[in-house]
Amino acid sequence: MKPIRQKNRLKPIIVPFITGLVLIGMGFISNRDFNLDIQNMPSLPRPIAEETVMITAAGQSTDAYIIKDIANQLMIHNYFIPQADHLDFEGIKTLVFVAGNSAISEKILDFTFEDEKERVLKLLKLASEKNLKIILVFIGGSQRRDEETEWFLEQIGGQSHYIISTSDGDRDQFLYQMAGDLKIPITLVNALDDISEPFASAFR
Repeated sequence: MKPIRQKNRLKPIIVPFITGLVLIGMGFISNRDFNLDIQNMPSLPRPIAEETVMITAAGQSTDAYIIKDIANQLMIHNYFIPQADHLDFEGIKTLVFVAGNSAISEKILDFTFEDEKERVLKLLKLASEKNLKIILVFIGGSQRRDEETEWFLEQIGGQSHYIISTSDGDRDQFLYQMAGDLKIPITLVNALDDISEPFASAFR
């Protein structure tokens, strides 16, 4: 009788465990519902965003042009509007912010940092009202993490559905910790060449 009792004790443990694995495989449990390690993801396990995509700069760094080129190479239907405003949202389902403050670009465009902050906050508000997916991309590296860029990362990151950054750009683990606290999936890549896969995974 003793072996039978031991076997019965295992049933309450084994059955829910197996059921959980089946549900995950079938996609019934999301990474927000199940305690997955969202911070070790080379790419998303399933898409979270839709085309058409608007790619805009947050801080007017030319890094936004790199992400535009990646989106075009992946044939993701997008509009690249570095200074996008509320008039550019028709038909848009996903908003991609490429963060990185550039005082030189702002000066050329006759922007101030305060102008750019106001524009980004308006876009975030409108994206929330329209239930758009938001993706934050930061590829500027640790040397570009000035106070102004930090502001964009914090404001946009807190409302994002996915964050992609270079590992060098997150040496202090600011984005990593924020993603963990808010349960936002994040991918940290070693080089720019590695961004295509996680970026594509958000849509396909």
